Amino acid sequence: MPIITSVILMTLTVLAIGDKVTGAGMLNQFPQRVAFFAFLALVFIPRVWNAALFAFYRARNRRAAEDVGARQRRHPLPRPPSKKG
Repeated sequence: MPIITSVILMTLTVLAIGDKVTGAGMLNQFPQRVAFFAFLALVFIPRVWNAALFAFYRARNRRAAEDVGARQRRHPLPRPPSKKG
């Protein structure tokens, strides 16, 4: 996870726990909760989506490389004639 994402996650966690422990009531109202979780979603959903796309890309490239290797093993390139003489 990138550092900025980790920092935001830790900040939001500290905010939520601090609000609960101190009884400050910052997240007691519905609009504040909606804003809190909307911000959380806006921070993490694109990163999760990007990670899923990257994993798909890597798997596709790995399969393509395996296919090329298998084709080369089945049909090796002809060797040039040796020059003995």
